[in-house]
Amino acid sequence: MIVVEERKVAAQVLSKFKVMFPSFGAKMDSDQEWTNLMLDEWGMGLRGMQQIDVLQAVELVRRSGSDFAPSLPKFVEYCGGRPKLHNALDHVKENEIDYSHLWMNADDKGKYRFFVDHPFNKVPGYVRKWFIEYNKQHRGWTARESNMMIKFHAQPTWLDVSDDDQDNRRERINDMVDQHQKKIINYFINRKSA
Repeated sequence: MIVVEERKVAAQVLSKFKVMFPSFGAKMDSDQEWTNLMLDEWGMGLRGMQQIDVLQAVELVRRSGSDFAPSLPKFVEYCGGRPKLHNALDHVKENEIDYSHLWMNADDKGKYRFFVDHPFNKVPGYVRKWFIEYNKQHRGWTARESNMMIKFHAQPTWLDVSDDDQDNRRERINDMVDQHQKKIINYFINRKSA
């Protein structure tokens, strides 16, 4: 549920847009359901924004010379970018791990070990992208090298085997995982800086 204050800020911004962009205002006046959806979405989009940033963004829109109201992402950009992610993502469930929060609060060593500590199949794709970009910028890693570390916990693909092979299957899989992880560790131990 959107907080009343956030909806109020969104209503103020959208009211100003109605005056600046008459066609935008006509759509809002003719469709109350659409207007309520706009208020909810803009309220969530502006969550965590400072009031001064919102006012300055409205002024930027006023001076832009555009004949059309900006999209929500463009307006957020005018506000100086999105708010801190931990303020914007209040929808995370209690027992759910917030990987974006863990990433943002990790020090350099924590970011280096991120996919050693957190299996890649549970981490959202955007955090993987942040990992690749961070390592490219701070460590000089290629995307291939970052992906090696991301897949630290990868499990080997196992084809169907006979009943005789089922008994030692788990042991062989564990050996394959150990070899895979040792290979990655050795690669980065022996890697020369770019």
